Order: sequence, then C-alpha cells, then structure tokens
Amino acid sequence: MGRTGVALSLLGIVGLLGCSGTSGETTDTQTTTTQTTDTQTTSESGTAITDTSTGGSTSPEYIQAVTRHNEIRAEVYSDHALVWSDTVAASAQEHADYLATIGTLEHSSTSYGENLYASSLDATYLDAINSWYEEKSEFNFDTKTCYGEWYDCGHYTQLIWQDTTEVGCAKSSSASWHTIVVCQYNPPGNYIGETPY
Repeated sequence: MGRTGVALSLLGIVGLLGCSGTSGETTDTQTTTTQTTDTQTTSESGTAITDTSTGGSTSPEYIQAVTRHNEIRAEVYSDHALVWSDTVAASAQEHADYLATIGTLEHSSTSYGENLYASSLDATYLDAINSWYEEKSEFNFDTKTCYGEWYDCGHYTQLIWQDTTEVGCAKSSSASWHTIVVCQYNPPGNYIGETPY
C-alpha cells in the first residue's frame, strides 16, 4: 500500500451485514435512488466525467478518482463506466466530516454503497482507491467471488460492481487520522447471492 492506512467498505446486502474483516479492513453496503441532471466534461486523458448534479465538479482529483475507478472496471468489462455525482459526493462529505468528529471509522446510515479509508499521512482519493484495488488478489475471476470470506475482497467488488453507475468521494481529517476518504456508490453493490458482473 505504501501508506499507513485503513480501509472499510459497506457491502450492499438487502439487509446490512455486520462489519468484520482482516488487516484492519471490513466490508458492508446498502441501496438508494436519486434523480439528477447530467453535465459532461472530458478529462485530459479523454475520459468522460459526467456530473449528475447542477454544480459540475471537474477538479483534477475528482477526475483522477473517476478515471481510476473506470480503469479498474475496464480490466473486467468495457461498458458501464462510472460517472461522478455531486449529490453522492455531498453525502460522502457529510459522512467524512462526521468521522472526523468521532475520530474512528464507522459506516454511514445512507443507502449508498460505501468504501472508507483513513491514513496518518496526507492521502489522495487515488491512495484510497488503490488500497481497495489491492484486494483484487483475493477475487476469484472464475467464480466471481472472494477466495475467502466476502470481506476479503469487498472493497474491490464494490469498485467493479457492474450495476453501480455513480461515485462520489470526499475527504476530511481529524486528530486521529490526517486523511479520511469516503467514496459512496449509487446504486450499491455486493448483494448476497449476486456476483459483481
């Protein structure tokens, strides 16, 4: 991972599974419906960044986050790229700020899928996404499930969950963690009995 960090993911499961895991990581998710309007921008690499709100966030870090998510997804399938949602990002920001006030990682009560990351260093969205991506080694591409327990690759499966169409990420900091990253996903993934694609 290269940085001191902890990852946590919500796995969308028709009912919520309890959080547990190994190596300081845990996993869980949920569901939501949002109505928004679309605005599209193209990044320097040519990746379409669609903002599904009225604002249109296209800062380099947002673009990098969407681009990295879509690079990871393209390793598995070529259609179903994620787009940025300011609505989802606002929810992620609210939760990141809350986590900063309590000084620990816990999942939100939103209906979005959610991956959490905390670092004692100055971290970016890419640091968080790449730490979740490391769980790819725990994913069995033949069965489309984790080799071990669901929480061994739950962050990764949320990244590649085919039905997820929107992502929004946010950062905050606290006395406990220099950087807290929350990425939320709409609709969420990781439903019991379903595979990511």
